[in-house]
Amino acid sequence: MDTRHPKRDFIEDCLGQNRAGYKGEKRIRYYINLLNELNLQVLHSIRLPGYNTAFQMDYLLITQKVIIILEVKYLSGTITVGDPLQQCIQTDENGKERRIKDPLTQVKQHRLQLIRWLKKHFPHQIPIDYLIVNTHPSSIIRVVDPKSEYVEKFFAEERFPHKFQELVSSYSQTVLPPNRIHQLANLLKQKNTELDSTPLKTYNILPQEVLKGIMCPHCNKLSVIKGKKKWLCTLCGTTSSGFPRQAIKDYFLIFNNHISNKECREWLCVQSPDVVKRILSNMDLKVIGKGKNTRYYPRDSSFFRS
Repeated sequence: MDTRHPKRDFIEDCLGQNRAGYKGEKRIRYYINLLNELNLQVLHSIRLPGYNTAFQMDYLLITQKVIIILEVKYLSGTITVGDPLQQCIQTDENGKERRIKDPLTQVKQHRLQLIRWLKKHFPHQIPIDYLIVNTHPSSIIRVVDPKSEYVEKFFAEERFPHKFQELVSSYSQTVLPPNRIHQLANLLKQKNTELDSTPLKTYNILPQEVLKGIMCPHCNKLSVIKGKKKWLCTLCGTTSSGFPRQAIKDYFLIFNNHISNKECREWLCVQSPDVVKRILSNMDLKVIGKGKNTRYYPRDSSFFRS
């Protein structure tokens, strides 16, 4: 997208939030692995259909006594919560304040939606509770009202194992035997719905607004061309044989889950069908169709991590 595009700043801000969320969920895995709760089932990023819209929870921790919705944040600076207006204020290192979404309200909404969902799909009396953990290593959590629910529900990552055990222990009755825990976990996995959307749909961007070409990972410019033996950045001189691979991954993520030779040529700004065919053939993609109807698909999500 052009640096002058009116939505660029907004999209970059959303990207920053998504990256922060990914960092937070990655850090909390360490502490989740420290838990020694018997028959614990841990489900990550479960997205379920609600009455009006789908809702997604960072983690679901299913125990024999209670289901815990774990909301994971990666908020830097000082986070002030628990004031009478139920505002959540983030203050950065320069003292600049901004209001952010109240995580307690968010997780309570998820709890209500999960209660409704379970009544319909798994009619078994199960207590549902919640915890909110902030995983940024240098953040400070400040609770204005010492009687606020935030005191018990919102805390730094290192306190999570203790707070988890404390919460589970507060429930005396065992409501789910091991086989029912596994049954519920499998049901949730089966009903999990992936977000069926592309960035173009999400941000209402036309395909022709997206700049084409191969980006150099060194200078972040769309300035890579085909050299004699390797691909070459005409601005910084960086060379590699793998530059087109990331560009094709970007295509799958931006536009569609498949690509043709013609679409790939247009996307990479490469004229030769033979060159593009070699690139696609060397990427271990699933191939469907023949001739002009040939389409290339990623085999699974591991393709984007390689």
